[in-house]
Amino acid sequence: MAKHMRIFWGPHVGRLVCTVNWSSIRGDRLTGDSVVLVSACEGIRETNSTAPNDRMVGDANFTVSSIAPRFNAVSFVVDINWFEPLNLWTDVTVFEENERVVQGFVTR
Repeated sequence: MAKHMRIFWGPHVGRLVCTVNWSSIRGDRLTGDSVVLVSACEGIRETNSTAPNDRMVGDANFTVSSIAPRFNAVSFVVDINWFEPLNLWTDVTVFEENERVVQGFVTR
């Protein structure tokens, strides 16, 4: 079964390297063979409020790249293409480990 975590990183602009220490939060094992997906978006975080935190699609582009799982952590890059800092939310999903199957490869 997949495990999921939503993280608020605060306001940022440009390139940001993010690292999530998975074991300290979930107690689950993450390895270099784990399959991890990350999504990122802009959002509002209301402080001192019981209202839900709203995530949204604004005019800025949020791009996730270089997702690199390792033992008990995952690092990835988020690039926020905007002229001022925007609130960054990420969703990190780790899937159960399965047998590794290589379907093909590309040569040049």
